[in-house]
Amino acid sequence: MEILNAVHNIVSVTPERLSERHLDGRGIYYMKDQDMIAVVGWDKDTKIIGEMIADYLELSLEGRQEAEEFCLSSGSDGVTRINELLKEIARIRSCRRQFA
Repeated sequence: MEILNAVHNIVSVTPERLSERHLDGRGIYYMKDQDMIAVVGWDKDTKIIGEMIADYLELSLEGRQEAEEFCLSSGSDGVTRINELLKEIARIRSCRRQFA
């Protein structure tokens, strides 16, 4: 496991470190129990993806909305799914901070 961003707990892992259901070889997964974002199987792009996720999480609400509008207008299903994941991570973390 390699730490990509310690502030946001973003790590790079091999598929073997994840549960059976994530063994498709590549993806971005949020592990609620560990509050960890795992980037799996992106090879040379892993660090860039980790930076992109951290940048998104550090945006203001208005910035996130602009990013979401861009993702939805791109027409790419993969980009839209990643955008949905990032929104869910931000929502969960925001709720946890409110109740901490």
